[in-house]
Amino acid sequence: MLLAFFAGLLTTLSPCVLPLLPLVVGSASSRHRLGPVALCVGLILSFSVVAVAVALVTQAFNFDPGIIRMAAGPTLGAAIGLATQARTALHGFVLMLAFGMGTSVPLLAVAYSSRSLFQAKRRWLIALSGKAKPVFGVILIFVAVGIMSGWDKKLEALVLRYLPESWIDLTTRY
Repeated sequence: MLLAFFAGLLTTLSPCVLPLLPLVVGSASSRHRLGPVALCVGLILSFSVVAVAVALVTQAFNFDPGIIRMAAGPTLGAAIGLATQARTALHGFVLMLAFGMGTSVPLLAVAYSSRSLFQAKRRWLIALSGKAKPVFGVILIFVAVGIMSGWDKKLEALVLRYLPESWIDLTTRY
């Protein structure tokens, strides 16, 4: 149970999710003061229901749950893999509840600890967002061209060549 919680925590703090936290939390917070709580409840229930559904499908059709681990990323895949191999569907559901709660802790921490900062800097942030949107639009176009042309794979290979082996192991081992 504790392992599933920490896997959820690591998932939220991973490099591919962490930069999105302010955007997701900001959007949820702008709708309602309890928006971040609703977001977290939705995540927790989604993780749990989907994991149980995947477990039932893998058992019904005798699929290897290892495929799920590879497709979903290291921590989420490991958590779903654990849930698919749980003794009962209820145990798998509870494991994923713990995983979802782990993902929720950083979301709620960011949402409610940064509220006063955002309120104080609201006008500046609104002015900045008007200028930043076109810049991010151009960046997204470059990223799309890079992906379609295969430059992203060349960049990934270049970065992997210079990263320490321990960093690569950390993201691919589990």
